[in-house]
Amino acid sequence: MVLYTQRMKNITGPPVTGADFFGREEELARLRRAVEAGNHALLSAPRRVGKSSLVLRLCDMLLAEGWQVVRLDVQHCSDEAEFVRALLRATVDGGLEVPGGVKAVDGLRRFRSLFAGTKGQVGPVGLEVGGDEADVWRKLAASVQRVLSSAGGQGPVLIAVDELPIFLGKVADSEDGVRRARGVLDWLRGVRQNTGGRVSWIITGSVGLDSFVERRGLHGAINDLTPQTLGAFSDETAVAFLKALGANLDRPRNMGDEVCAEIIRRVGWPLPFYLQLLFSSLMDRPAERREAPGFPTTEDVAAAYDDLLQPHQQIRFDHWDSRLDQQFDDPADAGIARYVLAHVCQRARGCPRGKLFNLLLSRQPNVDPDALERRLVSILHLLGRDGYLLQTGSTHAFRSFLLRDYWKRRFCE
Repeated sequence: MVLYTQRMKNITGPPVTGADFFGREEELARLRRAVEAGNHALLSAPRRVGKSSLVLRLCDMLLAEGWQVVRLDVQHCSDEAEFVRALLRATVDGGLEVPGGVKAVDGLRRFRSLFAGTKGQVGPVGLEVGGDEADVWRKLAASVQRVLSSAGGQGPVLIAVDELPIFLGKVADSEDGVRRARGVLDWLRGVRQNTGGRVSWIITGSVGLDSFVERRGLHGAINDLTPQTLGAFSDETAVAFLKALGANLDRPRNMGDEVCAEIIRRVGWPLPFYLQLLFSSLMDRPAERREAPGFPTTEDVAAAYDDLLQPHQQIRFDHWDSRLDQQFDDPADAGIARYVLAHVCQRARGCPRGKLFNLLLSRQPNVDPDALERRLVSILHLLGRDGYLLQTGSTHAFRSFLLRDYWKRRFCE
């Protein structure tokens, strides 16, 4: 069990840093070993697991030890030009001595002329825009490779890119999008492989990059990435976490073992985020309860859990529904996923795949059964990978009890 003496806050929104970061020693050590060995990591985990917090923690550690660190979030990039500008700008902002870096970033705005069918010169990186697009990408890759190779000559470098799949999804949805997305991925792979082991990359995203490439047959573009996973806390760590949260309040609260166990039982999947949500709801109980002797009790936990599922709290969970449209290219697949989730959420122990198949077949009696079976298997696989469902044998159930009860109240009652 890990004990912390520094004051920590209960943060339920942005990534946590400093004293607010708790646990994750094994995951942090594993990720650090990967990047120190010169590997490139793909950190795959569902939304709200704590990927960004883990990467920020590693970045702070490596910065303190003399590494050069580049961090960027590319979810707002709309095309290849914005992505490359964001990468080079982050390189400069990260304090790396990049010859002509700022001018290169400013010059890249003219890279969009490629998509307008015109030509231009992109600053000191020497990229001619126009002509054959594949040739443009090769030149751009070589230019950025020179920039990063120069930076790597100053010492070890870590580049952490967040929300790459969201950006790639925008590219893939455009005209000739899958080919363009492949171009971006192939380009990044070439840059990663040609920096002589001096630059390590970590790629994360709330939408899994592995899911993105699997659906589009682009596996080869990321086969140099080392998979890293991140899951829930162990029960022991979750108890220590809840006790630390209670001890660090302005008015410290004793989080008894029974209360901690009830919180963990209610949540079902003890991610820090869900533990923090229920803890926050518990501490927001009415004043007469907070002032009552023995607060908090297991009854208070039950009431706080119910409060979390009220309509005004739905904004905390609605992204789980909306992101299905990001995860599935075919709206019909998203529809099947919603049908499956609506059925599974009504059964605490879950539902066998065979029963789900029969339910779907009864809705579409004229469909090819083999094709439907393959489609269902693929959808269940993605729902499992992205944290909605947990498979035990042939049965699929909601991984998070809190998410299950939200889904039931939101869509089935």
